[in-house]
Amino acid sequence: MTTRMTNMIKRYLPGRFRPRKRAVTLPCTLRRKRIYILPTRHGILFIVVLSGMLLGSVNYNNNLGFLLTFLLGSMAFISILHTHRNLSGVRIVSVTPTPAFAGENAVFRVHVQVATSDRSAVVFRFTDIDGVRRDIKSGLDNAVAVTVPARQRGLLR
Repeated sequence: MTTRMTNMIKRYLPGRFRPRKRAVTLPCTLRRKRIYILPTRHGILFIVVLSGMLLGSVNYNNNLGFLLTFLLGSMAFISILHTHRNLSGVRIVSVTPTPAFAGENAVFRVHVQVATSDRSAVVFRFTDIDGVRRDIKSGLDNAVAVTVPARQRGLLR
């Protein structure tokens, strides 16, 4: 691809060619642009089953099938909205690590705050392993200890 064509593509698609993201500076408040709610394997399976139920309801003109499909779909959508509301406004004040040897667990102490109202059942995790579920009280400095296995020497990313 020539330089001229590359510049033309960058001009027409400015949001696609951003520089690499920098590390997040703390304190960081979770707002609309920082919260991503993505489906898990079970969520994708739920969407596939819901689509199959919708197709079956359309094919057989089954009103109870429509009712169940739209009821389950609306419950999933409302749960996504409640999850977004639960995470919005959480302020991560600091993250302090403890030193660990290779093969041990590294412990990260995450200090979070909420200004307005309590948040319930917020899960903190850094990798794919199970995280720590805590309730965040408003107006307090809440500390959560998250453990991550340090499999090798060096920096833990």
